[in-house]
Amino acid sequence: MLPILISAFSISLAAALTPGPVIAVTLAKSYRSSWAGFQVALGGLVAEVPVILLIYFGFARFLQSELIQVILGISGGLMLLLLGIMLFRRRFTAFGHGKDLPVNAFKLGFVTSLVNPGMVIWWATVGALLISQITAYGIYGLLWLIIAIELPNFLWYSTASILFHRYNHLWSSQMQSILIIVFSFVLTGFGAWFIYNAVTTVM
Repeated sequence: MLPILISAFSISLAAALTPGPVIAVTLAKSYRSSWAGFQVALGGLVAEVPVILLIYFGFARFLQSELIQVILGISGGLMLLLLGIMLFRRRFTAFGHGKDLPVNAFKLGFVTSLVNPGMVIWWATVGALLISQITAYGIYGLLWLIIAIELPNFLWYSTASILFHRYNHLWSSQMQSILIIVFSFVLTGFGAWFIYNAVTTVM
């Protein structure tokens, strides 16, 4: 079982380190709290555990449905576009005047994980393979697999959040505003990309 868990941890860590909307919202929320990363990871855990259970009990094909991926692509893309626009509008006040994204870090972690079509593809392929390998060890093995997959998210997002929260005051207000703008463009960029992929799949 140990080789499977090591593989799961390594693959999950590589996925967590890949730039994307989750790290963008993590850093954006870290202006307010060093716990933002932990909350984002916790939201992702709550979103992903039901998916893991579905695959474990034989519903992997449901995630491979083209319709499901299109729905998640469009809805997820629209959500990220909305978050990006809201963050851009708060670019000058997000760090100094109490204004922030009107969604807490836990909900952002849940939403960005749930509506990310890349997550669905990952679980329908690599994730399904890891789960199929761990089934021989029963529920006990599945619990350890969940820990191995989710732990990198907690480690990476929490570390990034703590460091960003602790040292962002060293940057000028102009630099912080630029970073907020970058985060907003990252979110809108991924949102547009998700929608484009979903539309081209239908066409």
